[in-house]
Amino acid sequence: MCSLKINSLSYSNTMTLRKKTLLIVGISLMGLLGLLFTVSSTILLKGFTQLEYQAAQDNTRRLIDVLEDELGNLATEVEDYAEWDDTYQYMETQDDIFILSNLGQSTFDNLNLNSIALVNLNGQIVFGQGYDLITDQLRPFSQEHIENITKKLSSVYDLTKNKIRGFIQLNEGMLMIATNPVLTSKKQGPSRGVLIMGRYLDHHRLERLQKLIHLSIHLQSVKIPQLPLDFSKAYFNLLDTQQESVVQILDQERIAGYALIKDLYQQPQALLRVELPREIYYQGLTTIRYLNGFVLLLALLFAALILWLFERLVLARLATLSHEVRRIRATDHLSTVTVVGRDELAHLALTINEMISALRTSYLRVRQSEASLAEAQRIAHVGNWEWEITTNHVQWSDEVYRILGFKPQSCSPDYLLFLERVHPEDRKMVTQTFEESVKEGKTYSIEHRIVQKEGEERIVHTRGEVLHKEGYQTIYMIGTLQDITEIKQAQAETVRLLEENRFLIHRSMAIQEAERRDLTRELHDEFGQWITAIQADAETIVELARIEPTLARSEKIGISADAILTIATQMYDLVHSLIRQLRPSGLDELGLVESLREIITAWQKRYPEVQCRFTVSDDFRNMEENINITLYRIVQECLTNIAKYSKATVVTIRLQMDATEETLTLEVIDNGQGMHPVQHKRGLGLIGMRERVEALLGKMSLETAPGCGVKIAIKIPIAEEYQQKYKSWKK
Repeated sequence: MCSLKINSLSYSNTMTLRKKTLLIVGISLMGLLGLLFTVSSTILLKGFTQLEYQAAQDNTRRLIDVLEDELGNLATEVEDYAEWDDTYQYMETQDDIFILSNLGQSTFDNLNLNSIALVNLNGQIVFGQGYDLITDQLRPFSQEHIENITKKLSSVYDLTKNKIRGFIQLNEGMLMIATNPVLTSKKQGPSRGVLIMGRYLDHHRLERLQKLIHLSIHLQSVKIPQLPLDFSKAYFNLLDTQQESVVQILDQERIAGYALIKDLYQQPQALLRVELPREIYYQGLTTIRYLNGFVLLLALLFAALILWLFERLVLARLATLSHEVRRIRATDHLSTVTVVGRDELAHLALTINEMISALRTSYLRVRQSEASLAEAQRIAHVGNWEWEITTNHVQWSDEVYRILGFKPQSCSPDYLLFLERVHPEDRKMVTQTFEESVKEGKTYSIEHRIVQKEGEERIVHTRGEVLHKEGYQTIYMIGTLQDITEIKQAQAETVRLLEENRFLIHRSMAIQEAERRDLTRELHDEFGQWITAIQADAETIVELARIEPTLARSEKIGISADAILTIATQMYDLVHSLIRQLRPSGLDELGLVESLREIITAWQKRYPEVQCRFTVSDDFRNMEENINITLYRIVQECLTNIAKYSKATVVTIRLQMDATEETLTLEVIDNGQGMHPVQHKRGLGLIGMRERVEALLGKMSLETAPGCGVKIAIKIPIAEEYQQKYKSWKK
């Protein structure tokens, strides 16, 4: 029976679910409220700030419109006086009655003018009068003052033809000015001069504008060396953005809009500042405070409702479920957890019961799996181990005990105990490998010997992996230990058999070549002599037939002798061909190089369409017979394959010796159609060549590709110790 184990909780030291819920709801509520307050304050305050900026821009625009209206009214007054028959007549007669009647002090007061001037076509002042609106006193205009004004105006406009209005900067201050050519009431000319009216934009005028728009207005010239900070910032902002107005916050109580005043030359001359109290901003702050208070109240009520519902619907039922689960532990009864209802808590109780049943089944399966794993490890001679470095806790499977020569679980596993079983000659290597793995945190895999308790020596394969924590410090190691003694013995036996098989193959090849050499000698020495004797006898018969001619006998003797001679010649040629195939006689008489030249020349005659090049870089007269016959057979086989398959036009054969490395190299290269390096047909020719080369402890390489020809390279060691091995094959 598998029992469900539940850790008991110390409620005095552990925070209960109710406290956790209260804490989570409180923190979540405060976080949401803080986020809501921040977002709402940011959005609403941003909206109120935008309204405040818009109000400042609107009032600045309103001031600009008032100034435009002022200029428009001034231009209208100038036009009314300039395009009038009385004025037109005055420019001719200069009658003082016109001045007294129309341009007296009352005109300055009614029109709020600071200056009036009539200038003729020669630039001379016909009439010029100034007026101080504060002291209500007239003051004369000097010719120099009028000329300064007309000079500024005439540098851009033709005063006798153009109507002008705008601002000009004089020493006395910013002057709002309007001019109009002097014409008749029917607007006919020619013009007799120009009428100029001006109004200073001074402190007195600004006060009147303040009363008109009910806002504080300041005028600041931009031609002074050091502008006030807010004017300077606004000035450069207006120049950079090319906007009509900009808005800046002066302090917590005031916000201001700025507009640039340009003269008739469109050059900046002064800044107008319109100040507003920050009523909209503070109204927004008040609104946000009320809104946040209302939201906080709703949130508290909502949180209280959630906690009350959670207590009744969840916490109380969880307490009941917890009590029943604790009772399971006390009674070891696995089917007593029940909750009335069909909600998630009821499903939780059902799931707990199903989990208990599944745990019991899983426990049995785990036990069976552990038994199967232990049996499999015993059969495969593979054990596993674990080592927790921080606590120095080591664990071995039963098979590890058996491999090391212990009874399973007969002693406490330990790293030093394992080292005691390692062969003394391998102990340093094992220790060094293990320490490097722990230090560098890398996997290791080694083979070494162990000595069991009875003294039996075994070969094992050890593999280990490391697990890390933050900071790459090794904290845990797992690994396997496998007894590979039988595998190593089988491998050694396989290698031995392969070596014996290769020796037998090489020995058989040497015997075959010796038999061919003996057969060639016998064919040449005995059978060749017999054929030569037959040929000599045939020639004697022919000769005798000629000396003692008898007609009938001579004919028969001649026919028989010719037949014997023909057959003997054919037999001789056949035997000679067989001798060359069995054993190239030139190897013993002429040596390797001349024999290769002979076979290459003969092949070239049979295939004249292929150009064959043969180069030699050294003297090869003192080579061992096995080396000579091997190289001869390889060249012979290569030429045969080239003739059959390559369709080459050029063949290159290079034979060279490297005295430093004491190796001999043979290369056979053609420019034929080539073949696939992997999917080519595995013929006996290539296999035979490779076997011959490996018999001499050499190496053979094949380089080819479709359409790129074939290159076969042979490298054979020719040092004295190798040549001694070659001689042993002849025994």
